[in-house]
Amino acid sequence: MSLDEKLFALAWRAAHALRRRAPAVGDATQAARLSELQPHLTLVARALSGVALEVREAEHAGGFRGEVLYLPPHMAFAPTHADNVQAYVYRVAYTVTSRQLGLSLEAHDTPASAYQLFRTLLAVPATLHALEATLPMARPLRTHLFSLLLATRPPWPSSWERGRLARSGSGQDGRAPRKPPRHPWFEGSALDTTAACLEALTQLLLGRPWPTPVATPGWTWLQHAFSLATAGDHALEAHTLWTALQRNVRPASATPVAPVVLWGQLLPDISSAQTNIPEDAALQHAFPSGTERPGKPKEHVRHVALEQRDIDNDVLIHTFDKIDTAEEFQGLTRTPDGADELAQHAEALDELDLREVIRSTTRTQSIYQANLLLDGNIGDLQDTATPPTATYLYDEWDAKARRYKPRWCTVYVQRPPTPPPEAATAAAALLHKHTRLMRDLRLLLDKVRSQRVLRNRQPDGAEVDLDAMVARYATVRSGHAPDDRLYLTRRRQQRELATLLLLDLSASTDAWIEGARVLDIARESVLVLGEVLEQWHDRMAVAGFYSHTRRDCRFVLLKHFDEPWARCKAALAHLEPTGYTRMGPALRHGTALLQRQSADKKLLLLISDGKPTDYDRYEGHYGMADVRQALREAQQAHVHTYALAVDVQAKLYLPQMFGRGNFQILPHPTHLVRSLADLYRRLSG
Repeated sequence: MSLDEKLFALAWRAAHALRRRAPAVGDATQAARLSELQPHLTLVARALSGVALEVREAEHAGGFRGEVLYLPPHMAFAPTHADNVQAYVYRVAYTVTSRQLGLSLEAHDTPASAYQLFRTLLAVPATLHALEATLPMARPLRTHLFSLLLATRPPWPSSWERGRLARSGSGQDGRAPRKPPRHPWFEGSALDTTAACLEALTQLLLGRPWPTPVATPGWTWLQHAFSLATAGDHALEAHTLWTALQRNVRPASATPVAPVVLWGQLLPDISSAQTNIPEDAALQHAFPSGTERPGKPKEHVRHVALEQRDIDNDVLIHTFDKIDTAEEFQGLTRTPDGADELAQHAEALDELDLREVIRSTTRTQSIYQANLLLDGNIGDLQDTATPPTATYLYDEWDAKARRYKPRWCTVYVQRPPTPPPEAATAAAALLHKHTRLMRDLRLLLDKVRSQRVLRNRQPDGAEVDLDAMVARYATVRSGHAPDDRLYLTRRRQQRELATLLLLDLSASTDAWIEGARVLDIARESVLVLGEVLEQWHDRMAVAGFYSHTRRDCRFVLLKHFDEPWARCKAALAHLEPTGYTRMGPALRHGTALLQRQSADKKLLLLISDGKPTDYDRYEGHYGMADVRQALREAQQAHVHTYALAVDVQAKLYLPQMFGRGNFQILPHPTHLVRSLADLYRRLSG
């Protein structure tokens, strides 16, 4: 970068910092932050709704969409931290109630608009009535929090107070009346702008007393709007009333009306008819290294379906160079060079309003991350004849229809490619790196296996079995032959265990956590665990999985139960992320493999980032419901399942699939010791 470019960049950053400096959040000790309360608020939302809702940071005021509640990043309007925490809890209860009432905007309504705020305000009385009918204790909390919020809203002119509205050129004492405080919305008593009408309606719904009205279109509209809100929001009447407001008053001022943080805003309903999508190009492998940067929160995005010819069409848009800037999606794609330049473009990316997403298999070396749910607008893959070379066909569970889709997913079982000679050296280096970890894990699991289990009704032993003695006495008194097994003894549990280590190989494992790649953590964990289990001579198999639509689910068998472990280590070290994460077929095929084993205990151990997804319809709650059903099928087949998730965010959605106590967050291989010790202790009990 030349000197003039560096000087311009410094000047731009300084101007940008002044222009978009974040507003003060108040005293740091009084503010409540979503990042600290998110797990607690998620539990509150699920308890109130009976649905596995998620809580995420909002882009603006937030609301709900589907089974996701969007909340503001902080609450700081109250003078104490406890009140701000209570405000978050109240906001969750309010949003859950709004969701239960089915309140939302039409899909064509523009988010973050004045009309969106108007429709939100009309829905407030009905939501409050339903909330307080269900939770009466919310009424005093509402009164307290609304009074605090009113103190933060723009003040009304003093002439609006009841009985003090100026109607002549002089006051009661003969002097000229004092002019009300000037405000961009309240410049008089006429309510002659859209913003002034919306702010007045907001404060009335917050509990401010009615002023003495004036016979102007703005005041007349305000009375009608308040009456419509208390009577119940009707979309057709609301649209008519909004049109009348636009016709009779001046447009909104440059200063928008701030939404109420306790209410959020109604969001458009984007659930539209799902359309089938064509297959994409062949899978691409991800780079073995790269960077990741969290993006800004997004409450709504638009899915853009591109065909391969659109992706290949590398047409110029501008006649001038765009080397050091970035811009939003314009309908055409660019061929990436695979370079990791996220740090250089981070400032430009943060400036963009990125709302269009496409699905692509093009490899990348950097990730601008946004956590999205795309349930409503992604369809299934176009249905064609099943290829004759398909290995296995499995059903898939449709939770919404409450039925299986028969023979829906095609699973191909394949062997990994032959690893290069340096892969064996890399595997040996990884095992040497974790020598101490393997020793600790071996000692701990040896201790678990050597524990003696108390057995009752034994023919001999060091202790008397009182229950057996009582039963013997009752048997003798009834005239029957008694059982002479009257002792307790402790013996080592001798049970054969068959374990399948199932490793997620999808491209999502190419993400980074604290400087370590997810796949590397998972791969090292499998290497350490496999090395220890091999020394125990346990029956063990190792496999990986990825997918590219329901018709191409790959099950990479690295080691079968009767194959040597040494051959698997080099293949593990050579694995790279690719494809998507369709967990259901992989779990069902792994369960089928374990059912063929004759061991007393069977364990399917999944190591993944924990979130199901695929190129076709396998997003969000549809995919999680199928995984949950696949785990139920494994339980019915007497196969124990356990998940090791290499993602701290997985704790928000893993309980919905695996249930409490059947998963563990694994941000580093050293956490294997405690996790697996607890797991094997349960299996041995």
